[in-house]
Amino acid sequence: MVTLDSLRGDFAILRRRMGAAASSIATTEEWIASTLDRLAHDRPEQGPRLRARAAQAREFAAQERDRAIMYGFDPGVAGPENHQALYEDQ
Repeated sequence: MVTLDSLRGDFAILRRRMGAAASSIATTEEWIASTLDRLAHDRPEQGPRLRARAAQAREFAAQERDRAIMYGFDPGVAGPENHQALYEDQ
């Protein structure tokens, strides 16, 4: 039988996982943006296009950080231990 308490627990686990996933995506997008910036520096002929894509990646990262915060997740805590919520209760 499903109880209200079990549903609350499942909901809390789901929120943690969603927040951790959003934070992980934000971290990845920041890494992509940094890589694109380095490429733009090394390839000046493609610089404007690469810098524009880096800016898009940073914007998406900001959206994902906001989403992580919305789910009660602290995206400011770095490291894989912060993303353990992705793997809890599986």
